[in-house]
Amino acid sequence: MKVNGNPEGISELIKALLAVQHEVKNPIATSENPYFKSKYAPLDQIVDLLRPLLTKNGLVMAQEVLSNSSQEISIVTYLFHTNGCWLEFGPVTANPQRTRVQVGVDEERKPIYETTNEVSVQTIGSTISYLRRYALLSLFNMAATSEDDDAESTMPEHQTGSNALLTANPKRISFVLTLAKEVGLNEEQIRTMVEKKYNVPLDKLNNEQVDALINYLRSKKQERSL
Repeated sequence: MKVNGNPEGISELIKALLAVQHEVKNPIATSENPYFKSKYAPLDQIVDLLRPLLTKNGLVMAQEVLSNSSQEISIVTYLFHTNGCWLEFGPVTANPQRTRVQVGVDEERKPIYETTNEVSVQTIGSTISYLRRYALLSLFNMAATSEDDDAESTMPEHQTGSNALLTANPKRISFVLTLAKEVGLNEEQIRTMVEKKYNVPLDKLNNEQVDALINYLRSKKQERSL
């Protein structure tokens, strides 16, 4: 987080932010994601909770959407005070989910999918909305009851809800490397395999992609033990 302005103005800005955090209520997780079978607090509800309190305390909030050549999407949140001082929070970054297409069936007639380089407009919009919500909840110290917390995102287990779109925690990447070693793959081999399959480096995989990779490596480990 970066704060810009003179000391007196910054002090006023922090006091105003503190006042908003003190008064704002936690949003209720009313929207449902049928794909991940989870609930979350929608962006419009969070903004509606914040807007009157920001105005009351002389604050203006803006969020900037950024992207890069790796197709990552980032959100930077700005909080401006009427005295001219402002703070910058972020960026918060995620990889939009790539499009999966069926390329055939296996011996058991189960569909085989491959991930393409294509990212749909709907996926980009969903990622932006999630990152905006995530940034606002963090900046104003809010929590929706069904949102995954930071502790859960560090565990090497299946990630559900909109947290699946976030770039995987380094601890989960480390867990992947450990599993790969157990099935006879060194770090260079697993990184090459990941880049070929997902078209992004291992460290840039989102949680859903890491889930699939962990399941694959666990199945290989089980095969080796037979």
